Amino acid sequence: MNKGAIKDLSSNALELALDSNLDNGILKDIPVFGSAIKVAELTMSIRDHFFLKKLSRFIYQLDGLTEDDKEAIRHFSKSSDSEKISSKLIQVIDNVTDIEKADLIGKLFVSFCTGKIDKSNFLRSVDTIQNYFIEDLNRFLCGSNIWFSTFEDLESQNLEGLVASPLIKEQFIDRQDLIRSGREDEIDITNYEQSRFGEIFKNALT
Repeated sequence: MNKGAIKDLSSNALELALDSNLDNGILKDIPVFGSAIKVAELTMSIRDHFFLKKLSRFIYQLDGLTEDDKEAIRHFSKSSDSEKISSKLIQVIDNVTDIEKADLIGKLFVSFCTGKIDKSNFLRSVDTIQNYFIEDLNRFLCGSNIWFSTFEDLESQNLEGLVASPLIKEQFIDRQDLIRSGREDEIDITNYEQSRFGEIFKNALT
């Protein structure tokens, strides 16, 4: 199945195409994905249909991978973490309300399987995608690194919604250094920067 077919499935053919992809594709060795499809096919409520739509977007990110990347996913499928992590991904994909988040989770899954991001940061990244507004995440991923930014600076970039996220942290500035350099007026100003995790998150998804 080519990328265009799996991304633009009609509603009547969606579950059949997903089932075919699971039977023939690289996810066939991870049983939890197939089980989730079967459950959704049995009921096909509006929520189940939306779940299948989101899962198709996740699978779309796995289409057209190199043989090395496919082998990395097969290796993951045989690991002791496979069932637990796959179950978490199914749960998150089911719960997210923005279909685009399934795209990010698919990209992140590939990065995890290929060693671009470790397990702890991968799981933290999945939670971050689930919990924060998709447009904020996309702006963060597409924008330049945040450094020495005030809250007003973040507002101008429409990133203020990520201030409480693990992607951005308050920047430590020594008060005495400010005084010594004649910048006392900056003492009560809070500045922000991209966190180390924010850098890992961005690198895994871009």
